[in-house]
Formats: sequence, C-alpha cells, structure tokens
Amino acid sequence: MVRIAVYGNEKEIGQCVREFPVNQDEKYELSVFRSQEELLENAGEQDIILLKAERISGQSAETGISLAEEIRQQCEDDNKKQPILIFTADSAEYVFDAFDVDAFHYLVRPFSENKIRQVLRKAMDIVMKGSNSSQYLIIRADNHSYRIPAGTIYYIESENRKVRVVTGTESYTYYARLSDLEEQLRDSFFRIHKGYLVNLKYIREFDKTDITLMSGEHLPVSKYKYQDFLKAYSGHKKSTLSKERRGGKK
Repeated sequence: MVRIAVYGNEKEIGQCVREFPVNQDEKYELSVFRSQEELLENAGEQDIILLKAERISGQSAETGISLAEEIRQQCEDDNKKQPILIFTADSAEYVFDAFDVDAFHYLVRPFSENKIRQVLRKAMDIVMKGSNSSQYLIIRADNHSYRIPAGTIYYIESENRKVRVVTGTESYTYYARLSDLEEQLRDSFFRIHKGYLVNLKYIREFDKTDITLMSGEHLPVSKYKYQDFLKAYSGHKKSTLSKERRGGKK
C-alpha cells in the first residue's frame, strides 16, 4: 500500500491523484491534509507528499519549504521513514530551496494533469521497489544521529523495546519497533523470525532452522516463516539475476 498525502486546498492535484491509473497489483491510499499540524502529525506514515512550495494562506509556516524542513527533522527525530516530497509552485523562486530538502520533483504552474501523473508514476514506482531515499535508516543512538544506507545492513535484531542494527562494520542500538522497520525496508529484507529482520542479499546458505550470513553469523528461522522466506528469497534471487542480465546487455 502506497500512502499519498496532499497538503492544502490543492483541488487539481487531489483530483489527479484520485483518478490516477494503477496496475492490478498496486494499491494506494490518499489523504488530504488541511493544516500543517495535521500533516506533521502524520508525515512519518506517508510515502509521498505533494505540497505547495509557497506559503499557504492561513497557515503559520512561512513557506511549504519551511514545512518540509520540519517534516524532515520530525521524521528523523521520531525514527520514521522519510517520505518522497513533490512540490507544486507558481514560480521557480524556491526550486533550489526545494532540493535542499531532497525534493523529488518541483512542478511549476501551468502544468498538465499528464505531467503530474508522470511524476507521480515515477515516485510510486520508487516506493513500490523500495529504492527511494527512505532506504536509509535515520537513527538516534548514543546522542548522535546516523544515516545508514539500507544496503549496508546485514540484519536487525529486536531487543525488548529497542532494535540492534548490524552492518558489516558497526552495530547501533536505539528505540524502534521491528514491525515499523519491516514496513520501511520492504525491498530486499525479510522477517525470518519475530526477533530478526534480515537482508536477503547477505545470505550465504540456509536450512529450515538456520541462516548463515556472509559475515559468518547464524540467525534462527521460524518454522512458521520458512515457506514465505523461500518465496521471498527466490524472488530476490530472480530479481538480482534479471538486473545483472540487463546490465550485461550491450
């Protein structure tokens, strides 16, 4: 499920999203937020946010850019995934500011419905593939903030109300729920046990009870998860081989 949010009274944007054509295996949920407080409260649950770059009448934030800065900071503080941000604007005045907050796109009026849908399609594809900028974990551990690329993570272990993120060289422990990370890292990760989320690309070998990582570490596999794990691992290997073949074409 891709969660899309529209901020402000963006009637033409909201209507385009509502009428957005999707493939049979895609699902999305649209939320329209009228206040910045409501948006900030729910920003960490969104995959894509469309908002106006300029100041929205009646709101306290100076511009949509300053609101985006708050979204980025709040998601980092709350250890939430960072949403894809798409700005709409009446001019190119804030385009460089938009990219300072890692904007995915900046649409200047007048723009067509087709253009909105093209941009939204690209953003949705990124979310569906799990390869957007949220494929970093932004964590707060030992009074420091860290931005950890998902591709460097071997596995994540749940420890009471904390999780331990293990990379090839480091480990970080902080407060988070494994279920939230499972949702965020849905591309090449699989939850093999109630207490473990593993990066499929770092698996060296496995049987029905145990996984051996390329680092040599062993992780338990739940008997209830094994069949689903086989499907996920097989799909991951096929996807990897397909990408390698495409990359090898001349």
